Amino acid sequence: MAPSIAVVVTAYNKGPYIGAALASLAAQTSLPQSIVVVDDGSTDDSATVADRFAAAHPELSVRVVRQANSGQPAHARNAGIPLTSSDVVICLDADDMLSPLYLQAVQQAFVEDPGLGLVYPDILGFTEEGDMRMWPSHDWSGVQLSQQNLCPCVTAFRREIWDRVGGYRTNVRGYEDWDFWLAAASLGYRGKRLPFPFFNYRELASGVFASTHARDLALRASIVQNNPTWYSLVTHDVAARILRDEPVAPLDVWDGLDEILRAALLTAARHDAADAMAWAARCVQDGSVSTVLPRLLAQVKSGRIGVEATQRLGAIYLEAGQVADGQAMLLLAYGNAWQARVATETPRAGTTTAVMPTAATNAPRVLCWMPYGQWTLHAQHEQTILHGARWRGAEVRYVMCSGLFRSCDMHWEAVRPRDAQSCASCMAMQARTANGLQMPFEWISTLVSEEERAEAARWSAAQPVTELTTARWQSWDIGPWIVSSIHSQFRTNVVDPHNADHERVLRAHLEAGLLVAFAMQRLLVTWKPDVLFLFNGRMGVLRVAFELAQAAGVRIVTHERGWTAGTLYLAENADCLSLAPLREAWSRWVDTPLTEPELKRTEGWLLDRAFGRNLNWRRFSPPPGSDEAVRTQLALRADAPLFVLYTSSEDEVAGNRERQSVFGSQAAWLEATAAWAAKHPEVDLVIRVHPNTGGRQSTGHNAEQLQWLQAFARTTAPSVRFVWPDDDVSSYTLMDMATVTLSYLSTTGLEAACRGKPAIMGASAYIGGYGFTDDVSDVALYGAQLDRYVVAPESEEAVLARRTRAWRFAYLAMVRYMVPFPLVPQRDFSAAGLGYTSLDALQPGRDAGLDHAVSVLLDGAPVCPSPDGSVLRSASTEAAHHRAVMGAMAEAMAA
Repeated sequence: MAPSIAVVVTAYNKGPYIGAALASLAAQTSLPQSIVVVDDGSTDDSATVADRFAAAHPELSVRVVRQANSGQPAHARNAGIPLTSSDVVICLDADDMLSPLYLQAVQQAFVEDPGLGLVYPDILGFTEEGDMRMWPSHDWSGVQLSQQNLCPCVTAFRREIWDRVGGYRTNVRGYEDWDFWLAAASLGYRGKRLPFPFFNYRELASGVFASTHARDLALRASIVQNNPTWYSLVTHDVAARILRDEPVAPLDVWDGLDEILRAALLTAARHDAADAMAWAARCVQDGSVSTVLPRLLAQVKSGRIGVEATQRLGAIYLEAGQVADGQAMLLLAYGNAWQARVATETPRAGTTTAVMPTAATNAPRVLCWMPYGQWTLHAQHEQTILHGARWRGAEVRYVMCSGLFRSCDMHWEAVRPRDAQSCASCMAMQARTANGLQMPFEWISTLVSEEERAEAARWSAAQPVTELTTARWQSWDIGPWIVSSIHSQFRTNVVDPHNADHERVLRAHLEAGLLVAFAMQRLLVTWKPDVLFLFNGRMGVLRVAFELAQAAGVRIVTHERGWTAGTLYLAENADCLSLAPLREAWSRWVDTPLTEPELKRTEGWLLDRAFGRNLNWRRFSPPPGSDEAVRTQLALRADAPLFVLYTSSEDEVAGNRERQSVFGSQAAWLEATAAWAAKHPEVDLVIRVHPNTGGRQSTGHNAEQLQWLQAFARTTAPSVRFVWPDDDVSSYTLMDMATVTLSYLSTTGLEAACRGKPAIMGASAYIGGYGFTDDVSDVALYGAQLDRYVVAPESEEAVLARRTRAWRFAYLAMVRYMVPFPLVPQRDFSAAGLGYTSLDALQPGRDAGLDHAVSVLLDGAPVCPSPDGSVLRSASTEAAHHRAVMGAMAEAMAA
């Protein structure tokens, strides 16, 4: 259904133009539900023209309101929007017009994509003299929007956005639109460009926007402060200084500065140097550049160069095409001029910033090796925690990748192969993130000698093909340590050194692994860290650091994204795939009942999973739908037991020893299950192929596994149905319909058990062995294990026991073990923003999640606390809750 649209027209002394603006609304092929005209204290006939229009068009539901002049559109729009009741709002300035098809196009866009929050057009600019020019908009990108405005003022937005943001902000007069769109993006709303000039923008020499040029830098600084999560700490610091009118030395902060202020500072520097730019142009025209340039450079060498001479040098460089040097000179002059101006003024009362303590000689030493800083979520997680450790007196060394490797996990062959610019852009992103967070760092290339580089290349090239996955350099098992990366590189379950592509990448990773071993061993021996802080610890060059630190007796703390959005997973002396941390925590909490709030929290998690909310990764499954629709789509029998099997996307864990199965492989488990189903035609078996195997939402394709599954499907009995990655069938509708669920490594087993369903696990997983799943321990007994669920229904007590343990584990794994980390809000599966604007926010006592993470890192505190008896808990209350839910489910099923 098409959304209703209201248009809010704001006017201040726009009598000559407002009639045309309103006429463009009357000419729409899809008329607005209502029009609100806010006259902002006009002294001309703007309101009278609007009144006449309202009288002439009663079908348009026009309302004209008058208010005292506020001086900016934000106030007028905020006054008009509450008078609307439509789904979507468009704000139109009274001197502009809309193309007749705009509202219809907006409605169509929202119908085609109900998840949209904003829709915006291209622009046709025109002047009073009749000149016209096209301004194409950019496609939607929250990151790009944070640096430049993508959307015109007539962008259509859902009314709920205005309610949630709190209206247009009034401290960005002239840029209130840009600020509002960015605030919407901060809340997770998406936009869509309509690639047609539906907006006719009248270019006038006067008006609010025309007055922004002189205030551009301060306005952009205010946008930074209004929307803190999009910008680096350096940008926040510079924005604060701009708004306090304190000196800024642009060159000193340039590397860590976001484009929103970079662009403004360059514009301001060029404006300040207008006279010098004109002088340089004359020098080029009269051919005197070769004469004046040596004089300027002589002043530089003598140290007698002032602001004017610096501007002239920059202008000459620009005219000569040396853009980088020219801009640097202009920025230097601009900063010096600002400093000189402020020095002559009365000092202002500024804010004080705490000084981070210098590490003592006996301070704990934290080493962090991060080769994958282009994944900003993980880089900002660890840099934030490392700053927290520095505030507590720790000494930190942060090592990043400097393009030393011929292959790496930033660019998987099956997903996004690297190109000639990959390393340069990755290094730039790493440096930008670290500089933005004021994190001192060093490049790994400074820790490896030329001789070691030659040795690593020679050694990897010399390994026999048959020994690539087991290759050793002295006592270092480089081959086994890097194999997990090869599985991921090609999204394959089996690494084949005889495959030319596999061999090439294996040798590159062996070389990279040995280089990291040289560097890490040097740091372990000479610097002697107390703890290694490491992202995930699974992938090749990370695993090398993990193994060397473990051999040296150095404590290791690994981190990963939490199992729910906005949380952090930490593990001590274990990589991110290890089962040990959760098993140890479970041993302390297994007999502890959940309280009513904890039960509600777990219920919320189950609903979030089903509907794709608060996920730490992409949503793979469509939301739950109709049982009958699925039954019809898959030709399932209403009276037949339904077994639902969930395959796993297993290449990431294919080399992990803890993820083993008595079947030997997932394929063998599938074949055994299908063979059992062929002997039990009274049972319907649905095999839900994991969407990450090769669907539209998958990270690359595990092509071999997908091809095997497609071939396997052609051999199964008629009672076996397949749901493929892109089929519009919810995994959760199937789960609710199932008599029994079967999972290999998937957390679907936990979610099914939480619903009280029997959950059979075909391999070791995070959720197997806790007492709420039926784990396969003997292939010979597998058929009988399945038979039990066909012969007789389970007792209510058995279902209650399963639900109770499953909910306790779900709360432990999803809530109790995860560290809340609002300081780094997650934007998507690998990108993040910042929830703080100053390093002061990372001092002890400011954030509980950071305090806990730093305590784990420095003090060896447990990630998951033990029960302490401070909360009143009752097993009978917990059981009553589950019985009530089970009863309601039984009634729903009967109905």
